[in-house]
Amino acid sequence: MTAMPAIERCPGDTVYELIIKAKLANLVTRKALIAELLNVEGDAFARRQEVMHFLYSPLVRFNVKPKKDWIVGTDVPTATWPQARELLLQLSKREITGNAAKEAAENMMATLSPVYADLFKRCLEKRPDAGMGATIVNKELPRYIPQFKCSLAAPFELQRCKWPMIVQPKLDGVRTLAHVDMTQGTVKHYSREGLEFTSNAHLNEDLIRLAHAIGQIIGETNGIVLDGEVYGENFKETISATRKKDGSCATTKFHIYDFIPAADFFDQASHTIQQERSKTILAACDTIKMETVHWVASRVARSLEDAMTAYETFKAAGYEGAVLKDPSVTYRFKRGFHWIKMKPEETVDLLITGWEEGTGKYVGQIGALIVDYSGVSVRVGSGLTDALRVSLWAERDDLEGRMIEVSYMEETPDKSLRHPVFVCFRDLPEAPGSKV
Repeated sequence: MTAMPAIERCPGDTVYELIIKAKLANLVTRKALIAELLNVEGDAFARRQEVMHFLYSPLVRFNVKPKKDWIVGTDVPTATWPQARELLLQLSKREITGNAAKEAAENMMATLSPVYADLFKRCLEKRPDAGMGATIVNKELPRYIPQFKCSLAAPFELQRCKWPMIVQPKLDGVRTLAHVDMTQGTVKHYSREGLEFTSNAHLNEDLIRLAHAIGQIIGETNGIVLDGEVYGENFKETISATRKKDGSCATTKFHIYDFIPAADFFDQASHTIQQERSKTILAACDTIKMETVHWVASRVARSLEDAMTAYETFKAAGYEGAVLKDPSVTYRFKRGFHWIKMKPEETVDLLITGWEEGTGKYVGQIGALIVDYSGVSVRVGSGLTDALRVSLWAERDDLEGRMIEVSYMEETPDKSLRHPVFVCFRDLPEAPGSKV
């Protein structure tokens, strides 16, 4: 373990001691460390919790990814942890962005002591590397770290279907969870991983009205998380709109298919079954008129034949496929067969680990992206347009760690992908690796 700096202890020291010791400890010892170092009183509790949020909370993002060649600390530090904390707060509030943010973060890391530089780097990467996640911390200190998890659909398997099931069209949009604070009259839009979107302000008025309508039905007055997809004319337009920073793109609309009281969402608890939630949304939508928010219509599938009929209907109407939902389950904060997606081809979201320059007419352009598929490097060249190859070449130093969607025919015997084809980027440049 790296020795603690010989100065008065601060929250950074305490939290760093926890994550270093916890990495080497068993579960019982980790719990004891959490109680000893985090379960304190007064200002000390808030200061240590803030650092833990820097490391763990999906709602705190810094939008800067350290490069491998950045210097991690110096034996003659000129920066302090309070200065690093202030910069982290500025980055999280987007008071510093772009190249200025990268330069400030790189300089800070190089001028901190090795311990604080390492802690600062872990915060930027949201990588505590402590051998424990937020769930373990929250078991010892309830609600200490907010967790951001949402319901995700599993690929279709017939034996997993429990008829009858609710069936809805599958939209190829951007998954968005809109947290409506009904006491403040505000809305925050998040991706499936907790990345905040700032381009959906044109949706807020209708979302607030819908949340109040739902609240009146279920007796909720504090807050609602509305779960759905933001969608424009097509996926390309939707992603373009989502990438706008602090600006609105009025062509997109919010398509809602689920909701949960905000307190339950952030506590990762649910008490109402799918069928009742769906009925509530439909009843609420019937009481108000909205221009920018639409209910994703549903029907009942009592058999595979019913599901396939709905699937073909949705495909013919231009949807990506269908989603089957078990009407008897509460909201689940994970991927599972409570929601089952029906799609025409296999796709997977993979992280870029490298790239290759093209040959022939593609010299000076991206020839292929290299992605990691369960430890196997896969070359993805098909699907890249000429214009995209040129633009990616200009961004090639920032491609590693980004996430793309890849379609493929099947998995090969050597665990690679047959006929991989680039579909689209599934993240934003300012938050590489965080799926939207």
